[in-house]
Amino acid sequence: MPESVGAVDGVSPAVLAEGPAAILKQQAQKQLAAGKLNDANSSLERALRFAPQDAGVWYEFALVREKQNRPEEAVQMLKKATVYAGRDKKLQAQITQLEAQLQTRLAGVESSS
Repeated sequence: MPESVGAVDGVSPAVLAEGPAAILKQQAQKQLAAGKLNDANSSLERALRFAPQDAGVWYEFALVREKQNRPEEAVQMLKKATVYAGRDKKLQAQITQLEAQLQTRLAGVESSS
């Protein structure tokens, strides 16, 4: 059987099984990697409608805000991701790392003002 059976627009069957929020999150990751920030933003907004407590969606949203040079908003999104991350140690570590980078960036902006 061909590998593409069960795949939709390059989405793996495993992601399809997770539901629409996972599909939209994966789509946003690809859009972000391609520099399509507005498209990634739209995909993540849609994903939140399906899964408002998905820490991974909030984390991806923070990445988009970082690329849009909106670090304050990114930090707020990371706070939501932290609340919903639960026992996902890998995601918690990613959140902590990105938040530290953003806080450093924000501190640099404040000190230069």
